[in-house]
Amino acid sequence: MPLHLLLSLSLALPARAGDCDGPALAAEATGGPPAAAARAFVQLSACDPLVARKAAKAVLPRILPGDEGYQAVVSAIRTGAPADAAAWVAGLQSDDRARAIKSLGDACAESEPVQAFFAERARSLGDEFWSQRWYRGLAACKSEPLLELMWAELKDGPKTDRPRFSAVLETWARARGALAIPALSELLKGVGDDAEAQAAVVSALGAAAGVGGDEGIKAVAAARAGEAIQSAAPGLSVKAVEQARITLLALGDEAGSDGLAAVRYKDRFNDNEKLLWGVVVDERATCRGDKPAQRLSWAPVREPGRTWPDQFKDRLQPALEAQWGFDLAASCKGTGTVEVLVPAEPFTDKASFEAWAAQTVQERVQPDVKKPVKLKREPVQM
Repeated sequence: MPLHLLLSLSLALPARAGDCDGPALAAEATGGPPAAAARAFVQLSACDPLVARKAAKAVLPRILPGDEGYQAVVSAIRTGAPADAAAWVAGLQSDDRARAIKSLGDACAESEPVQAFFAERARSLGDEFWSQRWYRGLAACKSEPLLELMWAELKDGPKTDRPRFSAVLETWARARGALAIPALSELLKGVGDDAEAQAAVVSALGAAAGVGGDEGIKAVAAARAGEAIQSAAPGLSVKAVEQARITLLALGDEAGSDGLAAVRYKDRFNDNEKLLWGVVVDERATCRGDKPAQRLSWAPVREPGRTWPDQFKDRLQPALEAQWGFDLAASCKGTGTVEVLVPAEPFTDKASFEAWAAQTVQERVQPDVKKPVKLKREPVQM
């Protein structure tokens, strides 16, 4: 167990009745060294909440940011001093405030006073609740009213602050878990053709299944999220389909992720229901007698729509080696290199392939080779 959790548990344990000296702990918290104030206050809260509530106003301003300080703020809320806790958090620098909010969030699920504290912060801070990222503390909080608070901010789609929409959406989806998937599916329809919003919702479907979470991916939720993504994919924008590829891969669905290449490039399928790619292979050799040689081979490549551009070259290589072989250096008893060149994406038509191949071959011709071999080959099937 991490040290800060062990510390939190140890601080939260109530003292035995015989060990509780409220006035002494209150004196230590209010008048002792600032470094010891948080620990004394947590102990005081555990053994005498009434005294702790009265002392909070004097103690909290003395408390330093850190694990013990954040635990002291949680204790102040639990003992009935939420206003003093709010004032302390408000005075923190942004990084320390974020850590304090996270600590409050860690306590939220099991503490109704902390849940009420978040709700009060949302009411009193208004837009600053979102701009100061208080919602981040709700990722681990299963409080229905707080989940509804976040959903109210999301259900109508992005407003002016798109990064905030994406961040709140991910937090809500992670807190809601598998139960978020139906609502996210409807939201995906509701954002229309807004590519950025679509991508955010697709990513949130992964978060609802546990992608990037401390507890790992939940198999049932992952299956449901994957089904929702696949169902929506044909109507998604290019950006959202590319996000869907990443999300499905994170969910463990490699085949589904690869299959979305057919959706991404659906307007480029030919009559054979395959995508048209291409390849140029540049073989260079230093033959016996130090004579340079070069062979440039090219061909169209037919692929069924299960390969993305960043995968294409690696997946093409075995087919090339099996169907072509690279033997220029061996045939002239020399040494050499082989370089495989591929396009950035599938072609729209045959003419586009031929133009790319001609330009690529022309650019690769070596001036010191008297008669480079230029060889057009039969189409490669993947």
